[in-house]
Amino acid sequence: MNLEKAKGIKVLVVDDDPTNLSVLFSYLAEMGLKVFVAQDGHNALEQIGYERPDIILLDVLMPEIDGFETCRRLKSNPATADIPVIFMTALSDVKDIIKGFEIGAVDYVTKPFKQEVVLARIITHLTLQHQRTELYKLNTMKNKFFSIVAHDMKEVLSTLVSLSNFLVMSVPGNGSNKLQRAAKMLESSVQNAIKLLENLLNWAKIQNGTM
Repeated sequence: MNLEKAKGIKVLVVDDDPTNLSVLFSYLAEMGLKVFVAQDGHNALEQIGYERPDIILLDVLMPEIDGFETCRRLKSNPATADIPVIFMTALSDVKDIIKGFEIGAVDYVTKPFKQEVVLARIITHLTLQHQRTELYKLNTMKNKFFSIVAHDMKEVLSTLVSLSNFLVMSVPGNGSNKLQRAAKMLESSVQNAIKLLENLLNWAKIQNGTM
């Protein structure tokens, strides 16, 4: 995703510093992004209920509920858990940075920040999210395809099992002649193929979450 494709994406900027809000709002809006602002965690969570952003820039140090708690609530809600969160912080302690990642943030920018860096991070993480979404769709299609093919082939092989059983019972002898041995080998091979297909079907069900 480049800047041209990023135009129109919705960004929520959460910061209790009016200057930071003004700077980011002006710059990102000038770049063609649709920008919303909030000055605390409560207001941010309330806004998201009305207008779901594509990505969130979240200050860490805020009154009442800080950025960590705000992010924690976002990630605990299935409706907002997949929204990428980038922390904006003046904290440089490694423990604080690690804590942010553990809670669910995808990145962080340190204050004082450069607007160009913030925009680059936004585009990067929206690109990654888009790629993950497309990969998930492809995997889902692949699993459905395997499931359909395996199911259809199982029906064909079941018919072959019946025919091979009939052939084994129809060939006279005690199993010493070549035709009867070949019939039994065919029967065994078809049954093994069915077992393999059953494993494939079960695997597809697991991948699709239906088992």
